[in-house]
Amino acid sequence: MTTLNGNHPFRLVGTHLHRLILRWFGARPEKRCRCQELIGKMNGWGPAECRRPERMAEIVDHMMKEARRRGWTLAIVLGRPTRAVCEAMVRRACALAERDLARAKG
Repeated sequence: MTTLNGNHPFRLVGTHLHRLILRWFGARPEKRCRCQELIGKMNGWGPAECRRPERMAEIVDHMMKEARRRGWTLAIVLGRPTRAVCEAMVRRACALAERDLARAKG
């Protein structure tokens, strides 16, 4: 959690995406994946940067790779996780981060 001016904790985009993945798939970052690194990048980029096409592609590519490797089975079509579902999860994480920041600013 991050704070604004030392109070009003809020979560950032990468943290929200991590929580959504945990909730939907029960998956936590592993030592051999780049998940923690990507969470940190996303938190630094913020919602607007995460929505940029090249950033969205980077995030979704990583999610698709991890989904295949780990066998995430929720939200699949023909046995594969869909890019659209991953993109929707990133957009949702961005919206949640923006909501938290707006609340923290009062």
